Parts: sequence; C-alpha cells; structure tokens
Amino acid sequence: MTSFPYAELSLTEDQNKAAEAFSDWLQQKDASLPFVLSGYAGSGKTFLSMRLLRQVESSGLCWTVVAPTHKAVGVLRQALNLEGLQPTWYPSTIHRLLRLKLKRQGDRELCESTEQTAAALEHLGLVLVDEASMVDSSLLSIALQCAHPFKTRLVFVGDPAQLPPVGESESPVFGMKRAVSACLREVVRHQGPVLQLASCLRDGRLPCEVPPLLPPLRSDLGQVGVLNRGDWLSRAQEGLRQAAASDNPDAARILCYTNRRLEALVPHARRAIHGEMADQMAVLPGEVLITRTAVMAPASSDGGETGEEPDLVLGSNRELVVEDVSPERCDLAEFGVAGEAQMSLAGLGAPVIETLNAKVRSGELELNLRLQPPSGSQAREHLDALLKRLAQDARNAGKRGGRPLWRRYFLVRDAFASLGPAAVLTVHRSQGSSFGEVFVADDVFPRSLDRLAPDRRVFHQQLAYVAVSRARHGVYLVGDSQRNAASWSKALRGMG
Repeated sequence: MTSFPYAELSLTEDQNKAAEAFSDWLQQKDASLPFVLSGYAGSGKTFLSMRLLRQVESSGLCWTVVAPTHKAVGVLRQALNLEGLQPTWYPSTIHRLLRLKLKRQGDRELCESTEQTAAALEHLGLVLVDEASMVDSSLLSIALQCAHPFKTRLVFVGDPAQLPPVGESESPVFGMKRAVSACLREVVRHQGPVLQLASCLRDGRLPCEVPPLLPPLRSDLGQVGVLNRGDWLSRAQEGLRQAAASDNPDAARILCYTNRRLEALVPHARRAIHGEMADQMAVLPGEVLITRTAVMAPASSDGGETGEEPDLVLGSNRELVVEDVSPERCDLAEFGVAGEAQMSLAGLGAPVIETLNAKVRSGELELNLRLQPPSGSQAREHLDALLKRLAQDARNAGKRGGRPLWRRYFLVRDAFASLGPAAVLTVHRSQGSSFGEVFVADDVFPRSLDRLAPDRRVFHQQLAYVAVSRARHGVYLVGDSQRNAASWSKALRGMG
C-alpha cells in the first residue's frame, strides 16, 4: 500500500527516534552492525527510508538500494525518482548485486556464492535492503559476509507482520541479535478503509476467518467490500477487464492461498481479459504471464546467454509480456528420452510433446521460451507421467547408477518453462508488490479459527494481512453470512 509523494511531511515521534538512531549509527566507526528499520503497513517506512537516504547522499557515501524481487525493486525506483534521489549504483535485486548464482531445487530457488560474490560490495559504503521480511537465513548470511571486509553498512527495512521466507518460522532479519534496531509502531498514513482493514487483521481486532457480508465501505481513500462468491467473482472480472483496457495489469489482481484455488480461478480471469479467445488458446499475444518456477536454459531457444545466469534464464516471479505464440512439437529424443519400451511405460506413443513456443519480453530482455503444456491437457498428462517414470528409474538405479538418469530427468523437466497468467497470484508471490484493487479469494480466510493450531492461526493472520495490504485503493473479500457484521462494520469505521 505504498503511496507517493511525501516530500514535505513532518516526522512522527516514532520516526524522529528512528531517524536519530540512524544518524548515530551512521556516525559510528563500527560498520559491522546492520541497521534494522521495522514497521507495519502505513507506518511510513518508505517515507522515512527516503529521508535517511538523503542523509546518506549528503554524507558522500556511495550507496544503492535493493530488494528480493524485481517488482519490489520497481517500487523502490519509483520512490527514489519522486524524491529526486540518485543512487551510486542502479537499484537491482539483492541477488544481482551480490553476484549470486540461483539454483533450482524442486520448486524452490537456492542462492549460491560465485567467484564475484566476495567482492560485490567493495565500492559501496551503504546498501538499503527493502522488503527485508523476504530475506531468508542463507541470503542474510551471505549479505553480512560480503559487507564485513569492506565495512559496507547494511540497512534492512521491512514489515515483521508479513509472511516469513518459505521454510522458516520467522523472518531472520528481525531476529538478529547484533543490530541497531528502530521500530515504527504508529500508523501515520490517514486510515482509509483498506489500511484500517489491514491494521485490524494484524492486531487481532478482527478475526482472520470468513468475514460477514457487508455493504461497500467507501471513502476518498478507497473502499472495502465483502460480497457473496458470485458477486465477488463478477466484480473481480470487471476489475481485470478495466485493468486490461487501460493497459495497466497492476490496477487489479486476484490473490489466493493455494495453487489449487489458483488453477480454478485462472480460466475466469482469462475469459474476463481475453473473451472467447481465452478458451481457444492457452496463451495469447499481449497476455501478462509470471514465472511460477525458475526458467532454465533448456527451455529457451536462445540458450543461457541472454538470461540472468548461465543455466538459469529467468528467476521465479518475473512478469513477462507475450509478444507472439506458435505451436511447437518437442522431440524428447533430443533430451535423451528414446526407446519404445520407455515411451510406452509413460503412456506416450511417440517421444513428442505438443506445446507452444512464446516470444516474451521483460523490460529490455526478450526470450523465446518453450512452455509447459497447460494443466489438464493430454500433453501435460503425458509429460508428468514421463517425468514420474524417469524419476522412479533414477531412484531404482541407486546412488551411483542413478546419476546419469537423474541428469536426463532434469534435462526433460527443465526443457519446459512453467508460466501462468499474472492476473491470479498466490499471496506468497504477491509480497513486495502493490496493486490498485485486490480481490482476495475465499481460501485465504479459514471457516473458523477454533479448529486451527496456534501456529496456523498466526499463519492465516499473516496471510490475510499480506493479501489486504497489497491494495492501494480497494479490497474485495468473499463473505457468507451476517454473523459479526456489526463488529466488522464498527472496526472498519475506526470505532472499535
């Protein structure tokens, strides 16, 4: 829920204390201690960060800003431009700044140091890392190690109420023992309905369970609506249509919790944007897609030369615009799969997968990618069956004999890019982004918190908070009764 501009705003008491702590820290000789600025949505983290960076610029230090995702980097660039700040180095992802190599492990990406990593921060006096709640333990450790020999100061800015990195119970940045910390507790942005809802979900004034049906609550700063499922879907489709018509995909997004719900919502979203053509082609020119997993070199006819890494063409969560689409018959014999017995075991009559090749663009980067067949298609079923068989063969061959078989499995798996429409995202993928209107699917809010373990209650609280706080202007939820309607209405009006 970032909003700009904010040049002449005065500081709150919290922000003044944080600014003073930062000034003291900046003057200390010991640069090994990082500075951690934490705060909730609406507490003015971005506003204060720009003030702090202006101080850094005045000090003569070489500096830059980074974030874990390309989307979050874009938000940072916008803030810097509006404030008239010019970093010494162009803002980028933290992985690119640290010259890290990304490796795909299953559906996750792991970062590894390269020969260039150790000297990546040699000429920088300060680096500000935004959306720090997304930085996992491995990435944090590498950043601290890189900064130490060159006395590069690190500033981490983030929201402790957001979801922690995958596989971790909490965001490690906020648990650092050796750090100078400042916390912004006061929500300073005038509380419109969206921010009020986010704050109420975060602090427990409203339970993170299926909400009651409510008439739209509107103000000059936005609106919140709780609709039945049919009306919610119709409103979401209309929002996506308007976003497409204005050529602004960030104007509206659907957010959900599970991939299963995502797959169910994607056809509705595509029909809203593309009409009847959505049912005729799995991918259309002009469509905005997102990488669901890292795209590896075998999936690109351009090879690895134009990608982000020698073997990795695109990291996950990169948004792409489709410029052209053409059918492709992928002969798996090129990837070491051959033989009638092997193919028949996987249910394939011939070693060929019918799919699509898409010419895509992301900024100045243009690529030709072989796409994974759509979920539910016969080609996808054949590919999944073959991969399952190849993996089983590799396991049966044991540690030594299985090595070449695993190599063949990964070649086939990586020969197809897993992309999906960006109009529907999981809440996890949406972190670091902001959208005009957000339509939160019904799987984000459980039916009841009573049956959930304490850790699952905390998780759904974080999930709902992140989903709602992605919106700049409007949030629409799915409700199902009038239960607790009075308490919800009272809380959203700031009367609770």
